[in-house]
Amino acid sequence: MNLEKSFRPVPDGFEKAMNRAFIQIRQEQRAGKTAKRLSFAMVMAITLLVAAMAVAAAVWGGVLHFSDDWMQDHESITLPQAQGLVQTDLAHYQFGSVKMDVLQAIYDGQELRIVYSLEDSAVINAYPDNPWQTLEEMNLKGFLGSCDGGAIDGKDIYWENDRMIGTQVPGRVLFYKRANLEETLEGKFTVSLYVLAGGAEQPSFVMDAGMAAAAAKRGTAKAYEKDGLKVELISAVFTPLRGSLEVRFTSADNPHDWSLYLPDGTLLSGYMVSWDPEETVQDILFLFDPPQAGWPETLFFKASESEKMEVEIQ
Repeated sequence: MNLEKSFRPVPDGFEKAMNRAFIQIRQEQRAGKTAKRLSFAMVMAITLLVAAMAVAAAVWGGVLHFSDDWMQDHESITLPQAQGLVQTDLAHYQFGSVKMDVLQAIYDGQELRIVYSLEDSAVINAYPDNPWQTLEEMNLKGFLGSCDGGAIDGKDIYWENDRMIGTQVPGRVLFYKRANLEETLEGKFTVSLYVLAGGAEQPSFVMDAGMAAAAAKRGTAKAYEKDGLKVELISAVFTPLRGSLEVRFTSADNPHDWSLYLPDGTLLSGYMVSWDPEETVQDILFLFDPPQAGWPETLFFKASESEKMEVEIQ
């Protein structure tokens, strides 16, 4: 991965200002000045460095934090262990003047996230705030532009989230894709990205699901049943990216009242994927952000103190 191209260049005059600040610091040291307090030069150097790092980080935070301005809130909340699941430098393709690099991807046993770039060496302008303009100037003959779909081992997948951002590099755009997967993958699997038109062979790369299996925890719970309402936990999986509960409701009541809580009563942020008010028996998927301290041994899925299930995590 080319980290230099992943971040925005520092502002004009930054290097000269940093050099002046460090020269003044060195002069103060040689003059024997004490270090009991930070000099103005040191403060300026630190300020400039932090500012430059902030500018760089604002462009691309990787597959876990692609762009906080664009990503939905629940996707930017992860546990530190998630970094260990990130796989990098996965594939490189050249199509005429357009280069495609699959920079990062992560699979946690439930969802797949990918970041790739397209860069056209024939484009001389950069549009960091307008990636569509960059795409318009690219020589995308035979390209779909963005990735309209994909597949895992030949089986089509649907992108739940699709984002792109521009960069300061002429002719370069970064793309982010996320898909919820219905089946748990094992071993090595091949991901194909549908970026080429016609019947051309699509770019692909291989990932390993082994790390995801080791990082995932599972939960169990006894069913809750009272006054015509039955709530059964079909599956519960907790990873560094998210927690997911598939729950079967047998009732005409609204399942929106149910959510996930920590033992101390803290409500976990999350949402219900789908619900059909016409159905009295249905399986519903709930997705939740991981708590900052990590997944505890016990959670409570409940609508009230009298309507609840204790979920034990192993």
